[in-house]
Amino acid sequence: MNLVRAFLLLSLCAAPAFASANDAMRRQTTIGAFGIIVPQFEGSARYRYFLIPTIDFQYGPYFISMMRGIGLSLPLNESRTLIITPTVHFRRKRDLSTDFDIGNDATSIRPTANIELMYAFAPGWALTARITEGMASDNFGMVLNTGVRWGTRLTDDIMFSMFGGIAFADKNYNQSYFGINASEAMRYGLLPHSASAGPKNISAGSHVRYSFTQNWSLDVMVRVHRLLIPSPLIEQKNQIIIGTGVSYRF
Repeated sequence: MNLVRAFLLLSLCAAPAFASANDAMRRQTTIGAFGIIVPQFEGSARYRYFLIPTIDFQYGPYFISMMRGIGLSLPLNESRTLIITPTVHFRRKRDLSTDFDIGNDATSIRPTANIELMYAFAPGWALTARITEGMASDNFGMVLNTGVRWGTRLTDDIMFSMFGGIAFADKNYNQSYFGINASEAMRYGLLPHSASAGPKNISAGSHVRYSFTQNWSLDVMVRVHRLLIPSPLIEQKNQIIIGTGVSYRF
């Protein structure tokens, strides 16, 4: 299915019609570093630590971001309560290792096309929906993430937000990441497993940003997942992600 990629291309072409005069003048660059603890793979009982450089650049509606990818934010109404954000990003390709784990090799990444829709329905509250589609020939599958977010300013220097949601994946994605095909079963001595489309996980989390100067800020993030899809490759259904970082904006 190429709908996400087609819409992404259409959005890039139509961006100037959506961007306002203020958007065209806004420019911001952020640099920093972010440390994150994540499961070795979805369903793993073991964890890895990564130190990731953060380099984000935004000019008007366009942005290039280590975290968000490459894309643009398009307001769909004058009040800017409805925003659509098409991006190109990356996700790791599954690698079934010799110890029967699904290892996500950090060097084996594939591009994805993404469309995110956000609707701010009340002060501080927003509904979100994000579709992710693999773009490479060996990275098929689509994931739909839906959720609700709430954020507020605790003090002049501290922002707090939290969110919850549920993700759905199609058969191609679930089979790629949680299934065992015949050749893998024969190679590693496992039983074949066919994964079907359906709910993938529920999640909740929070984020705190402390701006200790006009340009410098500290971020702390915690996210918890509960995997819903059955698979013999899942070692632990409850997953946690913890991250913190410092950044400089100019």
